[in-house]
Amino acid sequence: MSKSTESPRNGQDGRPDVHQIEFEQAATGHHQSFIEELHELQEAFNSNDDAQIESAEQESRLYNPLSVEESRLIDVTVGTGGPADGMEVRVDSDGEIENVNLWYQDWFKPRHYYAVDKEYWYFFEIYAGGSAN
Repeated sequence: MSKSTESPRNGQDGRPDVHQIEFEQAATGHHQSFIEELHELQEAFNSNDDAQIESAEQESRLYNPLSVEESRLIDVTVGTGGPADGMEVRVDSDGEIENVNLWYQDWFKPRHYYAVDKEYWYFFEIYAGGSAN
């Protein structure tokens, strides 16, 4: 039996997926720059210097976002013990379903998620109080 070399960073042929690696590096760099920005904000707030705080706020993506969307996460547990399972239903401010994920979690392990195809979202409307668009 051959050992599978397929991983999130390798293609089916076992060679590294250059596009996935580049994406991961870009995402990591983006997140690191945002964390650095948070550190700079914290330093400004710790300085108690109003001018420095105002300047940091004006330059921050945190205080100048592109958009702010409101949504609500409904976490439904259908089984407990070991393992547990359930679903997460995310709805927007109008109660419209944005996405649905099933989850599975064994003792002392993180949850594993499985995205539910949109064609089945109408089954989850009982939790959302809205509709599945």
